Amino acid sequence: MTSQTRRRIVGIGLLLGLAYLVWPFIGGGRQMQDFCQSLAIHAPLADVRQAAGEHGYRLTLLQDGNGIVHDSRSFGRFTCQLQFSAGKLASARYSFND
Repeated sequence: MTSQTRRRIVGIGLLLGLAYLVWPFIGGGRQMQDFCQSLAIHAPLADVRQAAGEHGYRLTLLQDGNGIVHDSRSFGRFTCQLQFSAGKLASARYSFND
């Protein structure tokens, strides 16, 4: 393998790595918004937790019983604010944090 071929392989690898790191900031908002809208009102907490996990998101429950779904790769920039009532989803609202 020539040194030029190695440089090309390394260059392509670097570009792919950069794309992987930047993608959450480019497409993450739309993906979180779609996820938030896909949640069924009156879904049990366990179903919401499972859906978040399937999409690679984290569900953080707050002390007041509500929750936030966020993508750790975007450092919490795109979130889905959840309100629960009697252990079931009452509302889900997308939020963009500057």
